[in-house]
Amino acid sequence: MVGLGRLSSQKGFDLLLKAYAHALATNPSILDLVILGSGVDDDALKKLAKDLSIERKVHFLGFIENPAPILKKSKLFLLSSRFEGYPLVLVEAMALGVPSISFDCETGPREILKGGDLGVLVPNGDVVQFAQAINEHLEEPNPLLAKTRVGFESCEQEYSTEMTAKRHLEYLQSIVQQTGSNRSH
Repeated sequence: MVGLGRLSSQKGFDLLLKAYAHALATNPSILDLVILGSGVDDDALKKLAKDLSIERKVHFLGFIENPAPILKKSKLFLLSSRFEGYPLVLVEAMALGVPSISFDCETGPREILKGGDLGVLVPNGDVVQFAQAINEHLEEPNPLLAKTRVGFESCEQEYSTEMTAKRHLEYLQSIVQQTGSNRSH
């Protein structure tokens, strides 16, 4: 299982560690957790892992220039952010066909995961439900794997070069239209 991002309060890795500890308490044979990233909370998170007695199952690998090979091999991507803009790492996980569980923070995950149709959304900050979602997927992976297949196909269409170019063009055209209508007033 992989968590990926800047090690800061916004990204909620402390919540992820607490959720993982809950999941481990229920399922002692749970997969190890790999955390990729660096940041101001690095030492505090390592201390928290030790305080939660999960330090042997949690691996902090630091910043990795290209995390895609590690992410692609993972069984589960975990997004624990307290708030986001548009978490591209969630799109990257979908594009790699990796099942995802995410907190339903204010913006981003709900839109990307289409309200939970393409992955699992957990109420923001609810570490117990996050832990339950992890264990449910590990016990019965087929429901989330089915969502992941749909998400992978959706990524191929929605985030293709052609679709991205089309959206940029539409956006630029709307700005030109607004500018033109403002000048006529």
